[in-house]
Amino acid sequence: LPHPPDRACFSSRTCVYVCSDLGSFRLQRKGFGGSGGGGGGSSWHTEPCLNLFVLPAMNADGTHDRQTEHSSDEDEQFLGEMGEGDKVLDDLEGVPEDGQQPMSSDDEGDGDGEEAAADGSEPRQVPDDAVQSSGRHSESVFAVAWNPVAESTVASGGGDDKAFLFQAGGDAFQELAGHTDSVACLGFSADGSKLATGGLDGRVKVWDAATGALLHTLEGPDEGVTWLQWHPRGGVLLAGSEDFTTWMWNADTAACMQVFTGHSGAVTCGAFTPDGRTVITGGGAGDATLRVWNPRTGECTATISGHAFHQAGLTCLAVNGASTVISGAENGSVRLCNIDTGKVLGGMAGHEDSVEAVAFSPTMATLVASAALDGKLTVWDTATFDARNTCAHPQGIVAIACHPSAPFIFTGGLDGVLRQWDLRTGQCTASR
Repeated sequence: LPHPPDRACFSSRTCVYVCSDLGSFRLQRKGFGGSGGGGGGSSWHTEPCLNLFVLPAMNADGTHDRQTEHSSDEDEQFLGEMGEGDKVLDDLEGVPEDGQQPMSSDDEGDGDGEEAAADGSEPRQVPDDAVQSSGRHSESVFAVAWNPVAESTVASGGGDDKAFLFQAGGDAFQELAGHTDSVACLGFSADGSKLATGGLDGRVKVWDAATGALLHTLEGPDEGVTWLQWHPRGGVLLAGSEDFTTWMWNADTAACMQVFTGHSGAVTCGAFTPDGRTVITGGGAGDATLRVWNPRTGECTATISGHAFHQAGLTCLAVNGASTVISGAENGSVRLCNIDTGKVLGGMAGHEDSVEAVAFSPTMATLVASAALDGKLTVWDTATFDARNTCAHPQGIVAIACHPSAPFIFTGGLDGVLRQWDLRTGQCTASR
């Protein structure tokens, strides 16, 4: 496959693929092999894929590049360098320059590649080309993450109320127990030192990524936590809940920094902007709004809704560095907005079922992608809001991930197949 100069070829890349019902995940290395769109005969799993992602670009020496945003002097003053978490916290808390603090208010999965047939006959073998697999979970796997610094460390969370830390390429693992309901989301901090897990029990737990020791249990939400995200540079954690609220904590002290309230439905998606200065949240059924927040004050600075926006609950969003947000909704609508102006830039129509994932292409500036339960991956040109390519799948799609330095996108679907697509042509170039 084509690859950028001075880099190891794409076939040396490692991907993670997650299935829903086998309680396992796979690490796939050295490309996918195969060709064409169906991929039925070469699938790893016959159970739905729930999540996937791609490692950063790999150099010839086996190390990974880290994409560093070159910010202005003003940004550095606001955010501080990596590791200067106090500056990030001070800014988010609105600490004045004199340093004075403001007044506060108050069923077993064995992962062996076998699947039981529906008619009770002998289980059939499913081809498995993974370099490593884990069957530690006894229920569905809902979330996975790579440590951005200790690149051999992988975390997973599932319906057995547990998370696990694994060492890729080895047998060592650590069980992270303590949630009383499914672990629906997780993520490593930017410096790789901490892992956060979010559960449908309404709790967020912070763990030492090296030892697996529990550092803090962050309480606040009354219902399940469905997504979380770390601040891009500091030890601040953001999480959205089914109780219509979004919470922001200092992960070092477990102190609650803000509670963002205003949605009239579950907060189904959200994010920090890439510079960490703004929080964006999306409301689900009964709300259908996109809200923009000041993390210092907790103030909602903009609400995007109405006829030009979604008419059904939001399911997913993504934000780029140009203050542009793409969002998807339960009714199949896709919208592009500018959060600085609060304006809807345009809408993209074509999906016939819930949009489960959206993404900006990191390599082709005008292209965005959306994936839905109607089995369509659609690549849109934001200059015209027309569909550039539509990539058909036999079943619904629930996860996508863009290659960081090449024009490829990966999809994971309910048919248990991982596919690689060329954004330029809409052709499926590999499947597993």
